[in-house]
Amino acid sequence: MRVLCVVPNSARPNFLPAISKGPSPPIHANHDK
Repeated sequence: MRVLCVVPNSARPNFLPAISKGPSPPIHANHDK
């Protein structure tokens, strides 16, 4: 669960759906690298 690495879903509920879709945000992409 890399979501926890970025920010709690409680703080950014928009993050969950974005990751679930496929394309991850720039912040998430940075962690993936």
